[in-house]
Amino acid sequence: MFTVRLRMVNKIAQCIFLAGICCLPSCLLPSRASAEDVDPLAVLAKQPASLADAPLTFTVITQRRMINGNYKYVGWTPVIEGRILGRNRKGDAVIVELSQNGKLLRTLRFGLSGTNPARNEWYEDWAIRGDDVKDMLTAVGKITATFKYYDDADEKTRALSTRQFTVVRTVTYEDGANAWKYGSLNDDLLGFSYIVQRTPEVLAPGYVWLYAWMQLQHDSDVKDVSYRIEVDGARVDLPDGFDANGNHETITTLDQLEYIYRKDRKDTFTNRYNMYLVAFHPYLSWGKKEARDNTLYFIDHPGKWVIKIRLKGQVARELHFTVLPDGTIAPHPEQDATKPGFLNLGPNRFFAETYFANPNVTDVRFNPDAIRAGMLYGRPWISDDVKKNMLPVLPPKKTGNPVFPQPTLPPTK
Repeated sequence: MFTVRLRMVNKIAQCIFLAGICCLPSCLLPSRASAEDVDPLAVLAKQPASLADAPLTFTVITQRRMINGNYKYVGWTPVIEGRILGRNRKGDAVIVELSQNGKLLRTLRFGLSGTNPARNEWYEDWAIRGDDVKDMLTAVGKITATFKYYDDADEKTRALSTRQFTVVRTVTYEDGANAWKYGSLNDDLLGFSYIVQRTPEVLAPGYVWLYAWMQLQHDSDVKDVSYRIEVDGARVDLPDGFDANGNHETITTLDQLEYIYRKDRKDTFTNRYNMYLVAFHPYLSWGKKEARDNTLYFIDHPGKWVIKIRLKGQVARELHFTVLPDGTIAPHPEQDATKPGFLNLGPNRFFAETYFANPNVTDVRFNPDAIRAGMLYGRPWISDDVKKNMLPVLPPKKTGNPVFPQPTLPPTK
């Protein structure tokens, strides 16, 4: 069974949680505006609608029908979830066209509720689930998703973005035989990590949270969390309690499995393919400094940062980014809004180049070719920083044992 669990904190936390003036055109904001200079949420709330590159997820639901007295798996329906940034109005809509090899397969639509700029409503989340009957598909392989935006005021549709989804056949054991179902691959998500500068609260400074996708057997494997931080190549001593007792949470789960009968052993086994977006919450703060003994402040350490996130003593992710003298994160060149195809994340979210241990001991499976081809479902890399630094040092492919999905249907007799 393929399930998706998307848990977001409350509405206020979402606004805080997804904060990077970097995504706005430079003509709209001062080049180095701080939270005191301008409210980036208010600015974005008035901008034309655009598609956020994250959050964006694609999953499939396998459909089955009663055929000649027996249930058969006959196809799949898509589930696509994402976010529209900026101003939208009731009557506007997100349209997704699914195609393969130039042939249109299905057109899906989600009608938006509308945002209110007066209340600084700067985004709207949307979710499309295809109809179990009229939207059922059987195509496998690369599926092109063309995102469009319908503006009800002028009754026109404009292009937003294009992505590539991968649908595969997966195995399930049922009624005494192995059979084909459907699933999807999300390998390139592992190349996307980001950092959020949370808005300061009454009793808390502007904390920084770290987000990374991981391919694990289960998110309970995220344990014994520790950090090593280097700035301009020099190790930074961490204050006592900086790790916040390893505080973390799973934000998004994309989990699926194969349930397979093995003829040679005369038993069944479960083959999991689980992707988790994990948020790490050390005592790390941006902007104005406060007197907190357990907190490390960006403003004290401007320069090129490397944060090594370790699980059980092993480096799981290494995040690279730059901190400016005012204690804020510099937008990554992938987020340069003057370039076509820039990474559109929303206020105070910053892409961090993502490096892995070699060999990669954390992820159950790892596909460097998928990451080299792009991120977030095939979005092409646009910066030399990633192309010349991050991509050449990706560790080798790791297929897992057994591979997912099974290449052929295992016999049962």
